[in-house]
Amino acid sequence: MNAHTYWYSVVSGPTPPRQGDIYVSFLAPIITQVLPDQSADGGARAEFVTEEAPWVVLDASCDVDYSPPSEGSKGRKPSCARVLLAPLYPAIREKLGTKTDKELNERLEVMRRGDYPSKLLLPGHPEHLSAANAWYVEYRNRTLVPHAYLVLDPTVIRLRLNHPFREHLGNWVGACISRVGIEDGQKIPPYLGGLHDPHRLNAVRPEDLTSR
Repeated sequence: MNAHTYWYSVVSGPTPPRQGDIYVSFLAPIITQVLPDQSADGGARAEFVTEEAPWVVLDASCDVDYSPPSEGSKGRKPSCARVLLAPLYPAIREKLGTKTDKELNERLEVMRRGDYPSKLLLPGHPEHLSAANAWYVEYRNRTLVPHAYLVLDPTVIRLRLNHPFREHLGNWVGACISRVGIEDGQKIPPYLGGLHDPHRLNAVRPEDLTSR
């Protein structure tokens, strides 16, 4: 059995979305910049673009679950009227800024260890994520879409993360949202600020000390 069959189930139709659902080919709007409005009343205006990519649902399953109205039932609205999504990118040299295959493999290993907190590594899928063997979701590139837009086309193919990988993504999202610290850069230096991938790979990890 291939690795992707452990990680993903393929779903489509009116099944409610879940945290970790990957919409394989999906158009999501992104605000690129906010510009001063030149009209008489002033204010500002936003410029939008749409990015077609695999997008993964970051919100909790209970917040995006719903049931449509049916005979004798009014249905149930989702807890979140807008859903937080993040795009997936192929883990290739051009996207990760590495020059050689060796550097790419080092970068992927650092991501696999979780030493880039804002990036989460996921496997590809031979049918629906076939551009690369590995993909990654980057927390900083996220957007909100209306829940109604997310479920507008029930024929859209989704890859659903299986247990326990769905929970792994949920824990990663929670860690990204809840990162806190003293905002004075003089008191806390940047975490691993000047290190390159080989330095990170050779660094002693706390769990390694227990086996010595």
